[in-house]
Amino acid sequence: MFARTCRLGAVLVIIGFACPTVIAADMDADGVPDEMDVCWNTAPGSIVNAVGRPLGDVDEDCDVDLADFAIFAHNLTGPAGCIPEVCDGADNDCDGLIDETFDLLTDLNNCGSCGLVCPSGPHATASCAAGTCGFACAPGYENCDGDPQNGCEAHLVDDVMNCGACGNVCPTYPNGDAACRNSTCEFSCNWIEGWDDCNDDLSDGCEANLSSTDHCGECGYVCNCEHATPVCEEGPMGLRCRCGDCDYGWMNCGYPEEGCWWHVASDPNNCGFCGTPCAPGQTCDMGACCDPGFKNCDGFMLTDCEVNILTDPNNCGACGSPCDPGQTCVNGSCVDP
Repeated sequence: MFARTCRLGAVLVIIGFACPTVIAADMDADGVPDEMDVCWNTAPGSIVNAVGRPLGDVDEDCDVDLADFAIFAHNLTGPAGCIPEVCDGADNDCDGLIDETFDLLTDLNNCGSCGLVCPSGPHATASCAAGTCGFACAPGYENCDGDPQNGCEAHLVDDVMNCGACGNVCPTYPNGDAACRNSTCEFSCNWIEGWDDCNDDLSDGCEANLSSTDHCGECGYVCNCEHATPVCEEGPMGLRCRCGDCDYGWMNCGYPEEGCWWHVASDPNNCGFCGTPCAPGQTCDMGACCDPGFKNCDGFMLTDCEVNILTDPNNCGACGSPCDPGQTCVNGSCVDP
């Protein structure tokens, strides 16, 4: 005769032959018959699975407590319950160390503290030293305004406000332009507008106007015109000297660039005009060819030699030389009656 172990509710009993047929019991009222319920003493109202185990019972002790939550949180991180270490003040890789793969003294993305990223601006390379962010400027550049947001804004090679070094301003002078080339200040005159430094003294800048008669087209080229007004003007080959209007009584009878050398008011070979000679024995007086004893006293060539200085008591012997009242002019001399 064989004995059989039968379950009657929550009690196991040993009886002979077959277990008696009983109505399925559910002692913990979780909806799972006791003969199928692995957790037959769950708290009333618990949500269970098909075998009566409470949802969330990770450690399979038929209840849900802090231990289950700890295991659940641990399992979220991966198959082994851990993830690669990140900089967040926690032991992510479960090795008992916190943020051990990050050097907060030198890490550009975690400089001094987790998540602090060192910025870099134009022409700059970010750095982290002793847990403090900084940046290094590219060759030829410098952070002259002290603002990290615009990086190394000054190009020392050609910046006239920071030429070769921060704050080194290239000076400017009248009629010229300052420049910074290869980190060295330079100054050039505004030649396009016709200015130059002819005295080699930068204190007065580019003082010489190259369209003037003292420096016509270049330093020291003086326009000289005898008995004429000199002019410096633009020509086919650039600025050049030209002699303008002649002084009264003078004309240019051959070389206009040399001025007015011919005194047509007195030259018998060019009397009044170039190439107008007087007859033999005549003199040239105020541009008129006069016979002996006659003068052009009014200075007008159209009236020619209107005065006989040998007999005219108002111009006796010379124009504008009058005799005394009662005197006469005889052969150019005033004579008493």
